[in-house]
Amino acid sequence: MGVDYVTLANPLLIDFVLKHFPDLKVVISVCANTDSLQKVEYWEDRGVHGIVLSKRLNKDFGSLEQIANNSSVKLQVIANDLCIPDCPLNTYHNLVSSFGSRSAHDGSCYPHQSYATLSCRLVMLLDPSAIIRGPMIRPEDVHHYVDVGINVFKLVDRTSPTNFLQLVMDAYGSASYDGNFADLCSFFVQQKVEEPDFSGPRIIKEDELNNLASLERLKNHLRFTPYIDNKTLDGQIDFVKKNDCTRRSCSKCGFCNKLAHKAVTIDSQVKKIVEGNIRRAIDLLISGR
Repeated sequence: MGVDYVTLANPLLIDFVLKHFPDLKVVISVCANTDSLQKVEYWEDRGVHGIVLSKRLNKDFGSLEQIANNSSVKLQVIANDLCIPDCPLNTYHNLVSSFGSRSAHDGSCYPHQSYATLSCRLVMLLDPSAIIRGPMIRPEDVHHYVDVGINVFKLVDRTSPTNFLQLVMDAYGSASYDGNFADLCSFFVQQKVEEPDFSGPRIIKEDELNNLASLERLKNHLRFTPYIDNKTLDGQIDFVKKNDCTRRSCSKCGFCNKLAHKAVTIDSQVKKIVEGNIRRAIDLLISGR
């Protein structure tokens, strides 16, 4: 078929491909959570071509530079896949997404709704500083990563429409974006399920929530799109590099919290509606109905 690369997280499949298909270049998926030089060296010793580093390293320039200076594999970081800072649900989220992508007997996907996505979206809704404290890499900040030896930037998402992907490519290709950074993040793409009359989230009624399939149909109303003034975030990365944010308490520091007040706006009505919807959805999952 002419495939040059495969991106894998399953260590058994990785060794299988390395042994039986030596001409295929293997890239270690971000789902393998490679977040240290020791882990990089493990995969490098096995003969992989590249590694997508854990998103938790995106604001850890000391570790990124150490890894880049002591490794010969192609290192990648994901630039526009938002998550809460050093997300404690990351491993669980990846597993749920993997199982949820399987096909049912009739060829359709198993209905599922990620508890992790709902939980993290609620955190961002209630504390907008979690958005900019997370692993986001702005187009304007890419050169900081190049300076420490990271030269490949992965942009998401494979499930998004062409016009979104073109916008993202243009922004990162020009190293600048004058507008809402949320426009570049599939996490905030509002309409994820085809809904002809959709004009924004509405209150989900109690009797509409009865099973996982209903959550999938109502996904549009569990999402929100903030306004993140991209240019207002100029300088944040300099603070992060200078202060080694991965080893500081965000609650005690407060820099990003103050920045979020200036840069992030969430419509108050949308916030009220989506917060209520997410809480009801989480309650459905916890209830076991």
